[in-house]
Amino acid sequence: MIAPTATLVTQDNVSPAMISLLLGASYDILKSYSRLQKPGEFPSGTGMDFPLQTDAEIYLKDGPSFLHRHLPFWTAVWVGRFVKIVIPMLVIFIPLFTYIPSAKNFLLRLKLARVYAELREIEKNSLNPALKEKNFRELEAIERRVDNINVSMLDSKELYDLKGHVGEIRIRLSRVV
Repeated sequence: MIAPTATLVTQDNVSPAMISLLLGASYDILKSYSRLQKPGEFPSGTGMDFPLQTDAEIYLKDGPSFLHRHLPFWTAVWVGRFVKIVIPMLVIFIPLFTYIPSAKNFLLRLKLARVYAELREIEKNSLNPALKEKNFRELEAIERRVDNINVSMLDSKELYDLKGHVGEIRIRLSRVV
């Protein structure tokens, strides 16, 4: 006996979930077998004249996905979509969240380093009595800027260290005759 093989064909824009449903239904219809058909022989991708869609190939090779086996269809589709969106976002955001504090810390240290460079200049000029007034004016400007720096509680130690160093420079300038 010779019989033609039925072929299930879809367009390229058909949803992978719909392909999964169609193949699942064809398995249910063809699960009974006869003497001419071996168990699990149909549906299959053998003898095709056109390329098999990727999702259909995966379904034929591995069967329904874990989600489709254990969850209702609509839940499996939503969980699959959620995973496809959330995992790439996590891949992007987790490293981003780890680098944000270090970048913030770097910017704070850069800001404080500029102030320390100015303090170093004032300290170099502190031995010259002719520059005493100029040094005091610059030191007052630095103190005003340092008082306006806003930092988090975790970074307050660096700010208070800077304020202490500014105070030490003020004491050194006061000792100059």
